[in-house]
Amino acid sequence: ELLRGPQGTLFGRNATAAAVSITTQDPGGEGHVKASVSLANYDGYRYELTAHTPELGPLSGYFSYVKNKYRGHVKNGLSHTFDRVTNAIKYAKYVKSSPWLGGKDSDSVFASVKFESGDFKAVYKYDRNDMVATPDAVGVFEYDARLGLGALFGGYVNAIIDGNVANGLPIASNRKRPNEVWNSYNTLLEQSNFGHSLTISYAVNDQISIKNI
Repeated sequence: ELLRGPQGTLFGRNATAAAVSITTQDPGGEGHVKASVSLANYDGYRYELTAHTPELGPLSGYFSYVKNKYRGHVKNGLSHTFDRVTNAIKYAKYVKSSPWLGGKDSDSVFASVKFESGDFKAVYKYDRNDMVATPDAVGVFEYDARLGLGALFGGYVNAIIDGNVANGLPIASNRKRPNEVWNSYNTLLEQSNFGHSLTISYAVNDQISIKNI
């Protein structure tokens, strides 16, 4: 829902003009399971599983899992291994260039439990996403270094590029997405995020309700 006007009271100081409120579904209390599978080009596939539990007294639950993966549409013609073992970073390891660019491998989990008794309701929700993605490809469709570097130095740079083109450097001369690029610096992006929420509400009467998020 789109909430117009200042919303700082409920959503914080960054909601001066308005807020977009996205609400995930609560457990429905009717037991059923749903599954779906889809296939795509570039070795892509997606499957989803959702399950609602029946009401067990005041309790009901909901669970979903989504797997979404595709290989990427551009081949990376250069490979390099970066030594990050000796770096002072939290996850130090050897990192290789991505063989394909523009791909993604994502796993998403969502779970919710609801307790409802009379005018009192409490809903706990947990969601997590783990994703490994590759950057989009960066390619060359036209070049002339003389335009910015002058005739002498620009011609020297052009000669270097021409030599790489002769050795196989992909050039998208038709200005369309190439099938292959040389992006040895593009490595996998690993990202994880998760969150918890608990919403407790109590209806005092028809006019007054109390909610704690």
